[in-house]
Amino acid sequence: MSYIRFRNRVDCVPRIRLEKMGISSKRDNESTVGQFGSGAKLAPVAAIRKGFEWVCLGSDDRGDYRLDYVTKDVDGYDIVYYRYTTEEGITDIPSSFSLDAGVISWDTDFQIYREAFANALDANLEFGADYSVEIVDSIERKNGYFDVYLTADPDLLEFFDNSDLYFKHDNQPDFISKAAGGSDIGLYKNYVIEDSVRQCVSHVSDGRLYGKGGIWIGDTPDPCSIFSYQHSGFRLNEERRIADAYQVDSIASYALRNLSDKNAIRDIFILDKSSEYDSCVEWCLASYHFENMKSDAAWAEVWVEQYGETCIPICPAGVEGHYSEELTVQLQMRGLTVREVDNYVVYRLIVNSPSEVELNVSNILGTRAEFDIVDELTYVRQATLTKALSVVGRFETISDDIEFVAFAPRGHQETIHGVWVSDDRKIMLSVRALDLGVEHMVATIVHELDHATTGYGDTDRHFRDIADRRIGRLMMLLAEVDGL
Repeated sequence: MSYIRFRNRVDCVPRIRLEKMGISSKRDNESTVGQFGSGAKLAPVAAIRKGFEWVCLGSDDRGDYRLDYVTKDVDGYDIVYYRYTTEEGITDIPSSFSLDAGVISWDTDFQIYREAFANALDANLEFGADYSVEIVDSIERKNGYFDVYLTADPDLLEFFDNSDLYFKHDNQPDFISKAAGGSDIGLYKNYVIEDSVRQCVSHVSDGRLYGKGGIWIGDTPDPCSIFSYQHSGFRLNEERRIADAYQVDSIASYALRNLSDKNAIRDIFILDKSSEYDSCVEWCLASYHFENMKSDAAWAEVWVEQYGETCIPICPAGVEGHYSEELTVQLQMRGLTVREVDNYVVYRLIVNSPSEVELNVSNILGTRAEFDIVDELTYVRQATLTKALSVVGRFETISDDIEFVAFAPRGHQETIHGVWVSDDRKIMLSVRALDLGVEHMVATIVHELDHATTGYGDTDRHFRDIADRRIGRLMMLLAEVDGL
C-alpha cells in the first residue's frame, strides 16, 4: 500500500497535542498555519470518515509512539479511538469525537491534505527545520522526526501532483506589492504577454488566494483574475476559509495601489485593452478603493515613459465618463493628446499617482472635463433661463458668487437636469432641461440651490424636509393672497 508521507524534523511532539481540542504550541506564533489547535484533531477524523488512513509516528517524554485512528461502536455511535502502539504494546484511548465530528465544516479532501502538509511546514516556519512530502510504500520510523502517513488515494494525490498550484511556500511571486501596514502581498501572474507583439495571448489560470505559508485558502470571487494573491494577513476561520469575504477586495486594491514594479504596470496597460479581461476581479473592484487614495509613483512614470508627457489619459467608464469630442478638442487646443483607458480602476491608478506631469484631465480642464459647456445659448434657451432666474429670485436669495452654466449632456448625463459643483461654486444646467420650459427650469434651479445652501445630498432625509417646508411656505403665501 502506498502512502503520502509528511515529515518534519522535530524531537518531541507530546501526544496530548494530538488529542485535546484547543491545545496548540503555535497559538502565539502568527507566522505559522496551525494556530487554531483544531486541525490536528479534526483532520484525522475527516480522513477516516472518507476511508483514508492517517497514521502519526512521533516521540515525547514517554518514548516513541505510533498513533492510528480507529472507530468503535459505543451505544450505537461510531466513536473515534486513539490507538497507540508503543514498546509496552497496543492501547486504545477513547476520544471525545464521534466519527461525525466536524462533518459540516471539514468536508473536503484538500482540508485533510492541507492539515498534514501545514503541520510539517510549520516546523520549517518556526525553527527552519527540514520538512518533506513524499510517496512511500511502507510506514517506517526515523529518529528525530515526526511523520504523518496518509493514504495515497487518487483524490489526495491531486494535491501532491499539483503542489505548485496549491502551495506557494517555495515559489517566488512574480511581483511584490504592499498591504496596509507595509506587509508584503505576493502577486502571481494568471496571464501571458507575447513579447514580440506585446499583447495578451492567453489566460493561464483562475485567481487563487494564498494565506500563511503560501497555502491555498480559496479562489477569488470572480473566476477571471489577472493575479493570484498571497498574503499572510487574510483572516481565516477554524476551517481555514476566508472569514471576511470583503477583505479580498481590500487586499487586491492595496496590491494594485502600491504596485511599484514597472513591468507589472506595463502588462496591466496591455491587459486594459484586452476584452478577455473585461469582467476580471481587479477591474470590478469598488471605485471607492481608488478615487481619493494615492497610488505608487510608478503608475504615472510608466504612462509618461510609454506615451509621453503631453498624452493625457481619459476614461469613458466610471463616474466621470470623460470621453467626448468636445473634451478632445479642449485638450488639443492646449497642445495635448489623449489616450483612452478602458477601465476606471486603471484610470484612477494613473491619475492618482504622484507626478511632475499633470495627467488628471479634471485638473487641466476643470469643469470642462466633466461637462461639455455651452458658451452661447440660443435665444429661446437664454430667455427661459433668464425668466426662471427672475422667478426664483422673487422667493429665494441667490448668492452673487454662484455661477449658472449650461452644458450639453454626454451619454451618461442624459437624465441629469442640474448639478451643483461645490468646488467651483457653479450650478450646471442641462440644455435638455432648458428645453422643457420655464416651470421645469425653476424647479431645477431651486433643487440645486438647496444643495448649494445646505450641503445636503439627494438621499439625505433633511434634503426632502427643505422642499417640504418650501411647499408649506408657498401654500401659506397663496392662502394669504386668497384671503384665507
